[in-house]
Amino acid sequence: MSDAEAASSRKPKQKVISQDE
Repeated sequence: MSDAEAASSRKPKQKVISQDE
């Protein structure tokens, strides 16, 4: 798991990643 993924997991969904869409 990359840092971006880890941060996204614990932070509210503000950044939409391509995997999430």
